[in-house]
Amino acid sequence: MEEITEKEIDYIDLLKKIKKNWILIMVITISVVIATFIISTVTFEQRYEANMKVIAVKDNTMDTGLIDMNNYSNPMATFIGIARTNSVAENAALKFGEMDSDEYTEALNVELDDGTMIINFNIISEKPSYAYLGIQAYQTAFIEVANQYYPEWKFTVIERPIFPEEPIKQNIYRNLTIAFTVGLMGSVTFSILLEYYKSNKYKMK
Repeated sequence: MEEITEKEIDYIDLLKKIKKNWILIMVITISVVIATFIISTVTFEQRYEANMKVIAVKDNTMDTGLIDMNNYSNPMATFIGIARTNSVAENAALKFGEMDSDEYTEALNVELDDGTMIINFNIISEKPSYAYLGIQAYQTAFIEVANQYYPEWKFTVIERPIFPEEPIKQNIYRNLTIAFTVGLMGSVTFSILLEYYKSNKYKMK
């Protein structure tokens, strides 16, 4: 007959502690899932998203007398940096007065398509009209500022925004799955700590 090791005894004791508090574990887990569902469906503020794509192409026929951007390792990274500057946000705010520069900074996301010359502009707002009109004002402001420094580059809109009729849909199933996992792990940990606390308190008496 095989001897039961001390490590196996610890595992058995741990399983007993979890089994003893299975009601508490289920209550905590279900409560976390229900709370997540309520937050995701009831209290979540609806937001609208608009996207726009701009391609950058250098005109090699122009002789501006400026430093050749090919001397830099990544000219597209420079354009992304310009797009995120406060000067572009302020210029956009002048074109579309419903949003100020701080709101643009908070709502805007600018990224580069990997391995391409395409810049993606994205705005998320509580109002669909703000997202739709705001992103158009921003890309116009960006082109104006970028051309001030690099007139040899041409920026062309290749994908215009579509008016967002529907708000952004939440991935409720993903949220509930995460909530269930976190709730289960947290409740199991809590029940084990509770049992150890009770046992230590009993020994002290």
